[in-house]
Amino acid sequence: MNRRTVLGALTGGVTAALAGCLGGDDADGDANGTNDSNGTGGSNGTNGTNTTNGTDGGASSITGEQFQAQSANCGTEDQSASVSFPRDGQVKVKGVITGADQCHSARLGDVSVEGGTLTVSVETYVPEEMANRTCGDCVVDIEYQASFAFDGTAPERVVVTHDGERVATGER
Repeated sequence: MNRRTVLGALTGGVTAALAGCLGGDDADGDANGTNDSNGTGGSNGTNGTNTTNGTDGGASSITGEQFQAQSANCGTEDQSASVSFPRDGQVKVKGVITGADQCHSARLGDVSVEGGTLTVSVETYVPEEMANRTCGDCVVDIEYQASFAFDGTAPERVVVTHDGERVATGER
């Protein structure tokens, strides 16, 4: 077979394959392909998907919760979380969870109080409006904040998980 024919066919195939990756709206990036915005690529705020379970043993019950994913930028895959008790009856959690690409955001998963321990699950997901988009191909660090109010004293212990993996424990 003629070498030029093979090379021509390969070049055409590669060009066709890349056409879908390179097309689309590039208004968000600059000329070298980077994107300097700090947005998360999805809606943030409280995502009505979490489940708040009841309490046991006379523990306080959750009377309010807030969650906000703040930014999603290419990162280092270092997940972390910190727990604070700013006032009696209040718990705050700040953290960084890792997403697979720039389409991912974070949301509050299950939240429960059992035996004086508040368990807070944070999970990554792809928001519906990002499901059919081409996303930046890098692991992202998604910063978030969560706060919880209780009708009495906050639990003595808080456990934070990211996509099912324990990342932090805090005690009053």
